[in-house]
Amino acid sequence: MNKDDMVVEKIKLLEEQVASLAHRVKILESHDRVLCGNGKTEYVYTIVENYALEQAKKERADARP
Repeated sequence: MNKDDMVVEKIKLLEEQVASLAHRVKILESHDRVLCGNGKTEYVYTIVENYALEQAKKERADARP
C-alpha cells in the first residue's frame, strides 16, 4: 500500500469513528428511560455509557501485544 492509500484508509476509519461518537453523544444527551431485562428502568445514557466503557476496555486489551 502506498502512502496515499494508507491516508485514505485512515480518513475512512476516522470518519466512521466520528459518526459512531456523534451517535453516542446524541443518545447520551437523551433523558429517555428504558425498561431493562431485570424489570427496572434506567436512563438510556447510563446503558450506553457503560457499553462504551466496556468496548473501550476490550479495544485496549486487544491492542496489547
